[in-house]
Amino acid sequence: MRWMQASASADIERPIEEVWELASGIDHMTEWMRGVSEPRMTSEGGMALGATFASKYTYRDESFDVDYEVTEYDPPRRRQISSLDGPFPFTGTLTLEAIEGGTRVTNAVRAGSDALITSVMFVMLRPLLRRGMRNQLQLELGDLRTLVEGPADADSEPASETGEDG
Repeated sequence: MRWMQASASADIERPIEEVWELASGIDHMTEWMRGVSEPRMTSEGGMALGATFASKYTYRDESFDVDYEVTEYDPPRRRQISSLDGPFPFTGTLTLEAIEGGTRVTNAVRAGSDALITSVMFVMLRPLLRRGMRNQLQLELGDLRTLVEGPADADSEPASETGEDG
């Protein structure tokens, strides 16, 4: 299996606890995670280590059912989810860091190939695919900033990007 990863960061002018409240659970997921709809918990007790949830994920006009497990949970600093079922294997890591004047949020995704053709695409189109992943993460962090700060402050500073392959 081939893996590709990318990440993006944004500074949000709100306390870490306020950002965590809106970013870490599923209640506001559809407001900032593009392509995600109908999120619902599939385990008891809410968001915690080992919790499971499901959603629809739409990509290129096709909708998929995705099941997730929370594989790391350290409020208000870090939440990691991994797909249990869906169109491709992935791990998403949300990291928050208190900074002067607010919170730095980093959203990272590590996606795996699901078939030989996807592995070939990862090799042949790696720069283009990774750029698309980073762009998606940047747009989502912009949406998160708008959700947390409100529309008036959302244009203050664009999200930054990083990306590495694994």
